[in-house]
Amino acid sequence: RWYGIGSTWVAHHFYYNAELFEAEGITPPGFQDDEIWEWEEFLEVCKAFTKDSNGRHPGDAGFDSEDIVQWGVDWPFWWMPLGLAAHANGGEFLTEEGLIGLDSPEAIEGLQRITDLVHEHHVAPRGAALASLGMNNVQMVDTGRLAMAVDGSWALSWMNPSLMSVAMGTGALPKMQRPASIMQAHFHSVLAGTENPEEAWRWV
Repeated sequence: RWYGIGSTWVAHHFYYNAELFEAEGITPPGFQDDEIWEWEEFLEVCKAFTKDSNGRHPGDAGFDSEDIVQWGVDWPFWWMPLGLAAHANGGEFLTEEGLIGLDSPEAIEGLQRITDLVHEHHVAPRGAALASLGMNNVQMVDTGRLAMAVDGSWALSWMNPSLMSVAMGTGALPKMQRPASIMQAHFHSVLAGTENPEEAWRWV
C-alpha cells in the first residue's frame, strides 16, 4: 500500500467548440443528469459534425471516409479514457482484487464502441489523419476541424478561453450502461528505503 500527500484529482470530460454547436443548432452536453447524452444521441451528434470535403456526413450516399475535413470527436486510446469507457458500459478497469478487468464482456463492448468511432462510424480521426494535418486535438478544436475533444481536467491549462480563438465549453461524457468517468489522484510520496529521507521529505 502506498501513502502520500495529494496534490490534485483529475478526470476526463468533453471540451467542445461552442461556435460549431451554435452554428449547427445543437445543444451541447452538460453535467446534470438530464444534460448527459445517451450513447446513441452522442453518436448522432458526432455524425452531424463529421463531414467530407463535399459536405457529406457518415451515412450519406457518397460519403468519403478518406477525405474527411471535420470530425465529431477525438477519444484518445490510452488507459484512462479507455478505462472509463469500460466502466461506463458496466465493466471495470480494475477488479476489487486489483487486477485488470478489461476482459469482461461489458468492458470489451465498451472498448469496441470507442474503436468503432474511428473505424466503423468515421466520426473520430485516425492517428494518421492527425499526423497528416500536423495538429493536436487542441489545435483541431481551435480551428474548427474537431467539434469535441475528450481530455482530462489538466487540459484546462491550455484549452481555456484566454488561449483559444473560439468560444469553448465543457460537458460530461456520454452514458453507455451508466454515466461514468475515472478520477486519478496525484500524490507525492517517499520510499521507505530511500537513502535521503530528509531531502525527500523537504521535497514533498
